Parts: sequence; structure tokens; C-alpha cells
Amino acid sequence: MAKDLSDGPAAQAAGDKPEWAMSRRERRRAERARQGLPPPRRKWPWVVLVLLIGAGVAGWFFREELQARFAPPVAEEPVVAEELPAERHLQITADEWTALEPATLRRTVRVIGTLRPSRRADLSAEASGRVEAVLARSGDRVSEGDLLVQVDVQRLTLETNLARSNLASTRSQLALAEEQLARAEALVERGVAAEASLDEARTQVDQIRSTLDAQEDQVAVAEIGLEGATLRAPFDGVIASRSVEAGNVVASGTPLLTIVDLSRMEMVASAPI
Repeated sequence: MAKDLSDGPAAQAAGDKPEWAMSRRERRRAERARQGLPPPRRKWPWVVLVLLIGAGVAGWFFREELQARFAPPVAEEPVVAEELPAERHLQITADEWTALEPATLRRTVRVIGTLRPSRRADLSAEASGRVEAVLARSGDRVSEGDLLVQVDVQRLTLETNLARSNLASTRSQLALAEEQLARAEALVERGVAAEASLDEARTQVDQIRSTLDAQEDQVAVAEIGLEGATLRAPFDGVIASRSVEAGNVVASGTPLLTIVDLSRMEMVASAPI
């Protein structure tokens, strides 16, 4: 059997080498020879060629770098500055210049609105009663303190006098009660009167003093009402409206006159921004 293998075509293609002694490459070559194919090309020459080219390129770059590092410095050529053109002097006439000064910029906006006085007072009655006189009409110019409306003060005067009389009577009663209290204290100290009489005298004095305080407040209220019956102008101005006539009976808080100050006006309008 060994003789048959050595005498076959594969053994002849491998140089009379038996097939069992062939390497893997030799077997592939023998197989291609039997099939009538050319032998495979060798790749290692190309690999060697590529390695040589790479080594040559790396050597060239390394040589350039060494020359750049150790090359002698090259003298730089002096830079010659360019000559600039001579400055041109411009002549400015008096019509071509002006002096700047600070100024306030103003913007005028036209609006439509309502003018109203800066001060306005709606005068009302401070006391109830019949109106005796109205001394101002609409459009009249008045000064501060001028008499405008007078309400009947007869009833108010009687009420004020009555309150004052009651106050004076209570003061007399207080003086008498204080004298009685002092007398009671003297009698108790001497042991003539009992302690109960002293307590009664002190209680009476306290009651009269409380009544006196209340009557003093009543007199103050009556005097304020009497003073409020006379209505006067609070400031210089013009009577804008009048809603009362002589002979009318008014209550406290009833509107009587409106006075405005036309020396200073205010405008209420909407302006675009």
C-alpha cells in the first residue's frame, strides 16, 4: 500500500515524496497540481516590501526632526517700517462748528381731561334748627373766616344757659356737702356722732362730684352746638354751590354750601405713555 502512494501523481508533484511524509502546505500544492491549478502566490515578499517602505518613511521623518532641532539659527532680515503719509491739517470754518451746552428736553402731549380745584370743602350743618340767614351765593368770592350761614341760636342759647345753671347749682351742692362732711368728721373724732353719719356724708359728696362731672360735659356739648350754628369759610375761595335758603329747617349733617379754591387747579386726564 505504501508503494501505491509513493507512485501516485501527488508523490511526483512533491518531488517523489510519499504523501504521508508531506507537510500541510505540500499537500495543498499537490492537490492544486492534480486539479490543474497554478501554485498559490507567496505573500511574504509583499509584507517585507511594506515594512521596508514604512521604515523608510519613519527614517525620513526622524531625519527632518533632527535637522529642525540641531539646525543653526537663520538670521532674520530687518523689517523696514513703511513711511506713513504726512498728516493733513483740515481747516474748519466758523459755520461748521458749534458749542454744546446742557439743555432740558421737553415733550408736549395733548390730552383731554377735567380741571378741578386742588382744595374743596362741602360744608354741612353742625347744629339743628331754623336757618336765619345765608350770606353767600354761588359764585361769590369769600375769605377765610367770613360768615356764610347762621342757624337760629335761641334754642341753643337756652340749652347752653340751662346747662350752665345746672352746673352752678351742682357746684353749690358740692360745697355744702363738703362742709357737712367736714362737720361729721369733727363730731366723730370727738365721739359725739356715729360712724354711720360720716359714711353717709362721704357717699353724698361722691355722688355730687359725679353729677358735677356729667354736667360739665353737658355744658361743653351745648357750647359746641352753639358755636356750630354759625358757619364760616374755612379758607379763601369761591362758593361753588348753595343748597339752603333762609327759613329752612336743617338737621345736623345737612349739606349747605360747597367752597373751592381756584388759585390752584388740578387736571385729571389719561395720557399715552
